[in-house]
Amino acid sequence: MVETHDVLFARLRSVLVETLRFPAGDVAPEAAVLDLGLDSLDAAELSSALLKRWGLRVAVRDVFATETLRDIVVLMERSRVPAR
Repeated sequence: MVETHDVLFARLRSVLVETLRFPAGDVAPEAAVLDLGLDSLDAAELSSALLKRWGLRVAVRDVFATETLRDIVVLMERSRVPAR
């Protein structure tokens, strides 16, 4: 099943708000990663949560190469772990 950007963003948002405790009002697709204050520990936790919850492999270094949360959604879309 191919998931839409909206579904993937909802997954990203849930990790940022519920796990990393980012303010829900700050988490929007156009939000800048650096403006959110996402640090290396946050990026590592995000990467781990995406893999554990949904099998999405997003490298920490790739998170830091993005400008917005929408860019992270694109990474999520491209980085699915193949079914075993």
